[in-house]
Amino acid sequence: GILLVEMTKKKAKKTGKSQSADRPKNAQKAYEQGLMALEFDDYDLARNYLKRAAQLEPNNVVYVDALGALLAEIGPPKEALLALRHAVNLSPDVGFEKYLYLGQILEGKDALEATHKGIQVLQKTFESAQAQGMPEAEELRGALVGALCSFAEQLLNEAEEVDAVTAQVEQLLSQAAALDPTSPEPGQALASLRNEQGRSAEALAILKESMKLWFKVSPEAGEEGKEGDKATGDNDNEDEDEGDAAMDEDEGEDPTNGLPSYEFRIECAKLLLDLDESTTAAIDVLEGLVEEDDSNPDAWHLLALAFYGGRQYVEASDVLAKGKALIAKLGVPSDAEVVTLFEELEHALAEAQQKEGQCGEGM
Repeated sequence: GILLVEMTKKKAKKTGKSQSADRPKNAQKAYEQGLMALEFDDYDLARNYLKRAAQLEPNNVVYVDALGALLAEIGPPKEALLALRHAVNLSPDVGFEKYLYLGQILEGKDALEATHKGIQVLQKTFESAQAQGMPEAEELRGALVGALCSFAEQLLNEAEEVDAVTAQVEQLLSQAAALDPTSPEPGQALASLRNEQGRSAEALAILKESMKLWFKVSPEAGEEGKEGDKATGDNDNEDEDEGDAAMDEDEGEDPTNGLPSYEFRIECAKLLLDLDESTTAAIDVLEGLVEEDDSNPDAWHLLALAFYGGRQYVEASDVLAKGKALIAKLGVPSDAEVVTLFEELEHALAEAQQKEGQCGEGM
């Protein structure tokens, strides 16, 4: 979905260079400096400026909205909750983002109600923009697809029995897929539903169809995954020069352009590990993730787990060591869940290597 933080960063690009950290007396100036700080990824400074803007004009919904969105992203959660609820009071029927953020922060029925209200507001905003031919209509379409899928996942997580929400979840995902057939989100969410229902073969088939919309297998993966590539392989020599030219044009472009979010791909890898007997696709997805951001311990753990599942114990051991080094570097507390997961995998890997060694000796 559209994050207000990202939207404000786009606005900030128009305003020039970064501002100094003085304490502005004018709310508009404080707000603008907050946007600039966002553009430069200085979230602490942005928080200070946006707090200042909201303090100076507490009934300005633009300032309160921006503050609530940022606090929802970086904390503290209690302050985020206050700001977002204040934004709701100021403008209950305009601005969908605050409701979607509340849906993330709140729990249970309150979270579901907030997300549902956000979808209602977003639907009206999208339909209005589309009717008027406004350029932001497509961005809003993407936000609506994401919100519908998030709501479906929330319903699944909150339900005591999957069967009780299956029809509603399927309806939401069908609506999302109709809105944007090129989005992989509805398919992956449907695969999650089928997995929850114990229909694993169907879940894997749906997940693979969803992956065709974004996943390109690396050249090292061999012949198996070439269906996702654009090349047909028939006119390789003829197309070589064109391919080189395209590569030159693409040089300097962000390789993550057009890809789903990092979190989405993490969830895809988890599903693959759960559903697919082959670990090839999961490894390919996860290797791309650690290459993109090597500071995420979860990605390193999942990659080690994928190698372990594929009986590639040397690779698993190497990745595990890198992940543990990262955890130490980040100063992750020893009682954190991810530390426990690394320790459990390390123990399982040692046992597997020992058994393999014994088998080798027996031969």
